[in-house]
Amino acid sequence: MIDATKFRTTLYAQKLQLTTEEYQLLEDYFRDETFPTKIRYFEFNEMIEGIFTQKDLEKDPLKTLSGYKAPSILDPKN
Repeated sequence: MIDATKFRTTLYAQKLQLTTEEYQLLEDYFRDETFPTKIRYFEFNEMIEGIFTQKDLEKDPLKTLSGYKAPSILDPKN
């Protein structure tokens, strides 16, 4: 876990051009329930990596991958 302010600063440093509202949505989605000033960065990172491939694919290289389905947090209707 990391501090919410460090989370936003890290994303900003990566040149993520998000609105203040979008940053807030990400923080709220990944906020730790026990420590509200902390963000579950590991879970965030796992979800981001899931966009590109499935975890442990090197153990089953012949596996057929399904199409990526974006989580509801990214749905523009929400």
